[in-house]
Amino acid sequence: MKKLQVNLVLVIVMVVFSIGCLQQGIKPLSEMTPQEKAVWMLSVYTSQYDDYKLQVVKPDLSDDQKNILREKKKALTEVYPLIELYIGYVDTGALPTIETETLIINNLDRLLSL
Repeated sequence: MKKLQVNLVLVIVMVVFSIGCLQQGIKPLSEMTPQEKAVWMLSVYTSQYDDYKLQVVKPDLSDDQKNILREKKKALTEVYPLIELYIGYVDTGALPTIETETLIINNLDRLLSL
C-alpha cells in the first residue's frame, strides 16, 4: 500500500512538473533539483516501459527488433532499482550520490538510444 501511495504522489508530482515544463520549457538536468530529476527519471522510464509493452506484443517482429527489445528489457530491469534508490534518497531529504545519478542517466540515455 505504501508503494502505491508513493507512486501516486510521484505521478501527481510528475503531472504538475510536466505542466510547468510545458509552460516554461524544460530545464537542463544541471539546473534541476533532486526532486525534479527524480520526476524526470521516472517519466523517461515510464515512457520507455510503455513503449516496450506496446512493441513486445507485436506478432511480426524481425530478429533485429526482437534483439532491440531484449536490450530494452535488460536496460529497464537494470535502471528501475536505481531510480527507486534515487527516489528513496530524495524522499528522506538525503542527497543522492553523483555516481548513482550518473549511472541512472547513462542507463536512461541507453534506453532512449534503442
